[in-house]
Formats: sequence, C-alpha cells, structure tokens
Amino acid sequence: MTPGEPPDKRNAPVRIFGSSMREAGPYFGLGIEITISMVFFLLLGYFADGWFGTSPWLLITGIVLSVVATGATLYRVVREMDRASAAKKAEKAEKAASEAREDGGSGAGGPRA
Repeated sequence: MTPGEPPDKRNAPVRIFGSSMREAGPYFGLGIEITISMVFFLLLGYFADGWFGTSPWLLITGIVLSVVATGATLYRVVREMDRASAAKKAEKAEKAASEAREDGGSGAGGPRA
C-alpha cells in the first residue's frame, strides 16, 4: 500500500479480518462450551467413582452425560445459526425488493420497442 492510496483501500484488510472474526466468534465459543462440558462430566464421574467406590459406573455415566450435553449444545447452536441465517436472507430479500420499488420496476434495460 502506498501513501497515496485512498483510505478505503488501506483499511480494507482490517475490515475484512474484523468481519471474519465476528462471523467465526460463535464457533470459537462452541469449541470452548463443548470442551468444558465434556471435561466437567468426565471428571465428575471419575471423582464420584472414587468417592462412592462404584468404579467404573459413574465414570461411564459421566461420559454419557458429556455426550448428551455436547449434543444439546450443538443442537442449540445450530438452531440459533439457522435462525440468524434465515433472518439475514430475509433482510437481503427485503432490501432487494425495496431497491426494485425505488427503481420503479422498469428492469435493467428499460422499455423495449
């Protein structure tokens, strides 16, 4: 980039990176949620087995609970992302429709003879 370039071109990589990180944010959070729930239930089962002397049954129960919690988290996040995607599509369709109304509906080439 040269000093004579317009400011829009100089800031374009920063804007692109920022928007990409905003879109990737939910996925980073999802990874952390899954990891925490799996480790929590696994350790809970492990230490409960040691406390009650029921090895390995509470550990197995902890593993099953971690899988269920992970599935529930994935289901919730996928539903939220699907709703956001549908809202974004509806917003784009509404914007296109309003732009078409502003153009008067004449089309791209105008009237043909």
